[in-house]
Amino acid sequence: MLTTREEVPCSVIDMSPGGLSLHANVEVKRGERIVAYIDEIGRVEGFVARRTKGGFAMSITATPRKREDLAATLTFQANRADLEIGEQREEPRKPARHDKTEIVLADGTCYVARILNGSSSGGAAISAAPVSVGMKVWIGGRASLVLRSNNSEHAFRYL
Repeated sequence: MLTTREEVPCSVIDMSPGGLSLHANVEVKRGERIVAYIDEIGRVEGFVARRTKGGFAMSITATPRKREDLAATLTFQANRADLEIGEQREEPRKPARHDKTEIVLADGTCYVARILNGSSSGGAAISAAPVSVGMKVWIGGRASLVLRSNNSEHAFRYL
């Protein structure tokens, strides 16, 4: 997602906890803020470091803790095939067909949300809702339990 909030499809060429290179058919400027939603990794944000042929490279803005988590995730993903580890979810996730919904907190406060992916057992969404792990909420009209919350990205399981 660009500074203009325009979402542009892209693919990761190379990634480390400090930055990544993306193949994307878009014009970006050095220093432009980018938010990337990467399958199996999640949300990362940072700034365009340089343009490349067919895309751009960006730095990742993250706390030391987030960089450690990202390094662990990248290591796991890189070794997944060698470890013969398959999908860990009960059901595979599919991209959202209807990405707009709302998250309703216990006190009735509603927040706009964008569904990233889902299955019959749960999914992931982006929202400014102030949720935390273990919190019970309503997502898209279904009672849900928050399993993971990182900045504005939340994973949930339907109850």
